[in-house]
Amino acid sequence: MARSAAITELESQGLTVIAVARDSVLLGLLALGDALRPDAAETVSRLHALGIRTSLITGDNEQAADHFARAAESKMSMRAYCRKRR
Repeated sequence: MARSAAITELESQGLTVIAVARDSVLLGLLALGDALRPDAAETVSRLHALGIRTSLITGDNEQAADHFARAAESKMSMRAYCRKRR
């Protein structure tokens, strides 16, 4: 359970977590992340000021998408989550 909590916490920070294992033994977790462009929040605000609705479309996990939506603009009108097919 501690691993699940650690993964959830990392994902809530906008990171994508990858488990690394050998012979079915967990060796560790890798947390990978992107950063928003410095002007992202301002750009979204300007679009909203022009009456343009914005959406976030991402292949990241839902927690990471929420993190970036909050960071870019708390008034995002819609968020869409895209899952990669396995």
